[in-house]
Order: sequence, then structure tokens, then C-alpha cells
Amino acid sequence: MKKLIMTFLCGMFIFAACTGQVWGAEITVYLNGKQVEFPEQKPIIVEDRTMVPFRVIAEHPDVQGEVSWNGEDRSVTIIDRSGKRVIFGLDTATYRIIEGPGSDNEDNDLNDNNGEKEKAGDSVESTENTDRADRSVVKENDVAPVVLENRQIMLPLRAFAEAFDFEVNWDGTTRSVSITEKEGYTRLLLSPEEWVARLNKNKDEPL
Repeated sequence: MKKLIMTFLCGMFIFAACTGQVWGAEITVYLNGKQVEFPEQKPIIVEDRTMVPFRVIAEHPDVQGEVSWNGEDRSVTIIDRSGKRVIFGLDTATYRIIEGPGSDNEDNDLNDNNGEKEKAGDSVESTENTDRADRSVVKENDVAPVVLENRQIMLPLRAFAEAFDFEVNWDGTTRSVSITEKEGYTRLLLSPEEWVARLNKNKDEPL
């Protein structure tokens, strides 16, 4: 029996090492001091990065991001209440940030750049490729979004938060991430009732 258990545990360690995914102790995420609930898929660590289900964080009442899926290039777009949009490709570690409203005609292609690796709690050191009169910036993360077997799309939390100018802090002792929204963002938010109505209207989005 002991031999069987040891074989199973060894197999799990090998799987984690090969995939770069670590479940381990649970990671807690706080947004503006309030704990974020992840009812279906908990955050995980991939290559020293905290990864979270993108819809849970993007559509949180304190973020109110509009999300869409592009099946042709396998990318997700998130637009915050200020009109800033961030495009994450599922097959690349690069992501594009487009400032302000009226950016619908921007090119969504994600260029290849070389970034530096960071741990889950370190600041992001990303290369940038700025064009279109400084309205569009391509950044490089060291890990691409991942799709789990349960079809949950997991985004690197720090890259997501800092793309929208939110402050991010990692506490390795408590294994927790604290996110604070940028100054003045609250006044752009819809009321909780309006936001729930908006989500219900868009619930048929195929992502």
C-alpha cells in the first residue's frame, strides 16, 4: 500500500514539473480590500506566476470589464470602464494595451518581444513596443494564458492588473495577492444593479 501511495505522489510531482502548474496551498486574492471568490476554479501558480480565471477578475464589480472572444486568433479582449482595452492571446505571452475609447480599429496583432522572468510577487519587467502615436503598447509576459481541462481560461494576475494601472502586492507568507484600483476609477463604475443587468444581458457570450 505504501509503495502504491509513493508511486502516486511521485507521478503527481512529475506532472507538476512537466506542466509548470502548481496547485499546492490555496492563494487568496483581495481587490480593494475585499476577498475575491473563485467558485469554480481556484487560482494556480504557473512558472512562478499567479494565474486566475479571467472572467472572475475581469467582471468583478470593482472592475466591470467588458470581455469578448476572437475565435480566429484565439484572443480575449477586456475593456475597462475608462475605455482602455487589453488583448491577451492564448498562444502567446505578449499582450496589447490600447489606451482610451475609440480604439476599435486598432490592429490586434501581438508582436514577439523578449521579456524578463519574474516571481509571483515581483514587479513586472516587460519590454514594450509602442506605436500608433503612443496609444498602443505591446508588452511581454514570461507566461502565456493557459486553458485548463475544465476549459477555464487562466490569465497572469499581475499582468492583468498592471495593464489596467491597478496596484498589485504579493505576500509570500500568507500566499495572498492584494489589488488596489487606480485613483478615480470608482466614479466610472455602474451601480451594482446596473452591472448585474449588463452581465445578464451578455451572458450568452461564447467564452
